[in-house]
Amino acid sequence: MSIRKLLFIVVCLLAASVLIDFAHMMLSMIIDGALAAAVIYVVWRIKGSYEARIRDLEAEVRLLSRR
Repeated sequence: MSIRKLLFIVVCLLAASVLIDFAHMMLSMIIDGALAAAVIYVVWRIKGSYEARIRDLEAEVRLLSRR
């Protein structure tokens, strides 16, 4: 095997390693973004349900205070 072929193989392996690292970084960013969006959505839904419950309790307090 010549030095040129060996050097070509090494360069190809390095390029593949860089591409794999880049793909891993991009996939990691996409997964992190999806998880962040899911957490925000869940917190938003919980907040909405608590706000609805608070409105119901406030209406009940107003109704009871009128009596």
